[in-house]
Amino acid sequence: MLRLKKLNLLPILFVLLAWVVIADDAWALSKKEIKEGREFYEHITKQHPPYPDEELQKYVSDLGNKLAAHSELPDIDWTFTVLDDPTINALATPGGFVYVNTGLMAYLRSEAQLAAVIGHEIGHVTGGHGRKKKASAAWSNALRTIAAVAVGVTTGNSNAVNSTNQMGAYAGTAMVMGYGREMELEADAFGARYMLAAGYPPEAAIEMVSTLKDHERFHRLQAKALGKEVRGYHGLFSTHPRNDKRLQNAIKAVGQLEEGQVRSGLDGEFERRMEGFKFLDNPLNIRTVGSRYYNRPMDFTVAFPSGWEVRSKGAIVQARGTSDGAVMQMRVKRLRDEEMTPEEYLRKERSFTTLEQGEVLGDEKLPGFTGIVPAEGKYPTRRIAVLFHKRRAFLFVAQVDKGKHNSFYDTLFMASLWSFRPLTDYDRSISLARQITWYQAQAGDTFAGLATNSPIKNFAEEQLRLLNGYYPYGEPKVGEWLKVVR
Repeated sequence: MLRLKKLNLLPILFVLLAWVVIADDAWALSKKEIKEGREFYEHITKQHPPYPDEELQKYVSDLGNKLAAHSELPDIDWTFTVLDDPTINALATPGGFVYVNTGLMAYLRSEAQLAAVIGHEIGHVTGGHGRKKKASAAWSNALRTIAAVAVGVTTGNSNAVNSTNQMGAYAGTAMVMGYGREMELEADAFGARYMLAAGYPPEAAIEMVSTLKDHERFHRLQAKALGKEVRGYHGLFSTHPRNDKRLQNAIKAVGQLEEGQVRSGLDGEFERRMEGFKFLDNPLNIRTVGSRYYNRPMDFTVAFPSGWEVRSKGAIVQARGTSDGAVMQMRVKRLRDEEMTPEEYLRKERSFTTLEQGEVLGDEKLPGFTGIVPAEGKYPTRRIAVLFHKRRAFLFVAQVDKGKHNSFYDTLFMASLWSFRPLTDYDRSISLARQITWYQAQAGDTFAGLATNSPIKNFAEEQLRLLNGYYPYGEPKVGEWLKVVR
């Protein structure tokens, strides 16, 4: 039998006092809140670095500040960041920090849709939703503590206290898991108002919900097809049904743009920023973009003369010009003697004993050497070079038809040698990624047909439909610009 102990009011008063302090702090727009937002920024950008495209980051930041200027907090220092994260989501933290993931950016189809995402997240900040979550969590913990103090067991069934604690835990979970539908709807209304004031059609928010619900549906079908566990979607707008009447009413309530006011990326800025944007499929190990060659496993890239045809096979890369038999070839060899200098490697290891006009290449981190080998027998004059990188020797041989080696070609060869460098974060993240490009639909084009020529490895047709708002049915219209992957 359960008996109540004599009630000790001191712990209860202590908890209530703590709650008042926490609640007051949670609702204040303070330096502490901005400091916490900055600390979270440092943490999240270590886990998922910003997308390494400064022009895109500026474009998104300018758009975000344009929307924030019409918010209730126009004077704080807002920070808008595109994270290099495949998760299809966006988020905001107190203090004016808004994040959009590359996984979501890839599926946006207009500047208005991007404005809808950012406006929604600004609404979470101006609505104080992060502080309300914090306050709810604190209140839930206070309730559990009061229950633990007020209800005691001296004899009988000890599950009574456990049940009380579990009920408090469940209540707390319901209050702090996500923002909840009411806060999401409030953020929708705020965001739609900011969009309207900035010249974007608020209806784009409804388009975004439809796009994300299509992706959620595809994700479930994909998981079943691959025999994986189907998990619920907890991303942006996850609380909204597909035909959410409350959302539609909230959007309609803010009004509509007058004719001629629409600002939906018609100037092509959004389209330009999406050209070459990273598509989150399996990354590439080797790629040639124009005349620049990238190699992820060996961690290097080199640019050959513009317009030359570049081919690679194994550890050999060859570039050919369009005239005079111009050719430049690179071979990769394991560096057996790391004490040997690049010049010694060419003269002794590779037996180029007649090397003339010797010249040091690179620096201490990337040492190299180059020179000219005069014409001899069947061989024309050749530019020879070697660069050491990560215990490998990168050997270059460049030549033109006999008697045609001149300063013009030698300048091209030297420019290629000086272009050799290790990969940067940008190279790994973007240059070696599948990329989005624009394609104008022709008569007879279908998504199934486009999928046959797509480098997307899995569910290519479905992915192309999602990229262009045609999931799961429909075909492109003649002349329509489509996002495809290269």
